Amino acid sequence: MNIKRLIALLLVLVLSFALFACDEPTPSTPPAGSGDGGSGDGGSGDGGSGQAPGGGSGTEGGGSSGTPPPTTEFTFELSADGSYYIVTGARKITTTLIIPEEHEGKPVREIAPQAFRYAAEYVRKIVLPDSLTKVGETAFLGCGYVVHLTLGRNLTEVEGMLLESPPKEIYNRSSMTKEQVSAIVAMWETNLYSDTEGAPRLKDENDFLIQESGDEKILLTYIGSETALTLPAGITKIAAQAFYENRYITSVTMPDTVTLIEHGAFNWCTAMKSVKLSSSLTEIKDSAFACCVKLSSIELPNGLEKIGINAFSLCPLTTVTLPDSVKRVEQAAFEDCPLASITLSNSLTYIGTEAFSGCPLTAITLPASVNYISWKAFKDCSNLTRVVFEDPNGWLLSNDPADSTALADPETAATYLTQTYVEKAFRKPN
Repeated sequence: MNIKRLIALLLVLVLSFALFACDEPTPSTPPAGSGDGGSGDGGSGDGGSGQAPGGGSGTEGGGSSGTPPPTTEFTFELSADGSYYIVTGARKITTTLIIPEEHEGKPVREIAPQAFRYAAEYVRKIVLPDSLTKVGETAFLGCGYVVHLTLGRNLTEVEGMLLESPPKEIYNRSSMTKEQVSAIVAMWETNLYSDTEGAPRLKDENDFLIQESGDEKILLTYIGSETALTLPAGITKIAAQAFYENRYITSVTMPDTVTLIEHGAFNWCTAMKSVKLSSSLTEIKDSAFACCVKLSSIELPNGLEKIGINAFSLCPLTTVTLPDSVKRVEQAAFEDCPLASITLSNSLTYIGTEAFSGCPLTAITLPASVNYISWKAFKDCSNLTRVVFEDPNGWLLSNDPADSTALADPETAATYLTQTYVEKAFRKPN
């Protein structure tokens, strides 16, 4: 195992302990880790450029495994003239950040600079009250996954950018024009509406925020406090980062209408132990379940065709069966999972770079359907001593013909894939 991967594993272990051992994290602490970007394929023909499975710190936000998110506890400072309060931060933060109108009988007029900086990466909804007149610089820096933002009626001054990543929807109750709002909030593909113009497009179904577009019903995020979730009926897609860094949910049950799980949808859901996937699911995109450090088993439905980059990397999966519908396993899809066994699909054609790197597999059978095994697919699989090629004939090592007799021998084939030719791609011309 190389130093880079060892560091990543140690980081996950440390973060996991911190997440479940600490009841009250310090919201002002900046992210401790940024995830480790995967390497590209260096011309080997592997699709994708490599995507970090993490990207989150795994420290701020806190909460114990399986417990509901805490109520947000704001901190305040009295203004110099004693007439109003300034929000300076929060001791605990939930997915919904509703700034209060008043505190101890006085109005809340300002949010201090850097009040929620790095403290609220998983905040999905922000509501600014009508009493608020000013937001300090970088007050919400790090709130990169906000879906809904409400601007209060009396907001007139925002220092710098309020949000640097575009929310899906902005309810503008202030007197600011569209141009003024777009100067303080990134707004591409954002629905901006007010009391007199436009209308909301998001629906709130029992704290699930949903967007409907044509025949699609897209689950954007969850802003409630339940930990065992049954997703709304009829949803067809789970949006990118929908549950990113939600440290509280323990289980998810999907309706059978879901066909697509977007990238990072459940990334860093560190308390999640079980997921029931939709029977209609066809694709799991990049990093969808990466770093779910308690997800020890998964049943993949028949009909699933593609498993994306880093889709399950660093999950504690010990055994996996790919249904015969699966055609592609992308780069690092199961990297550093403690897989003791895996059954591959009889329709599988493509295995990406480092797809099973670092897995303690001892044996594997490669179906005759496989025609491409990218370089390093079985890197650091030191326990792998038997590889059965159902069809050992016609393979090329990059552009050179492979020894079919050698590939027909399981022990030699294992040595080829894990040591001798680990830096080469195995391909079979059509």
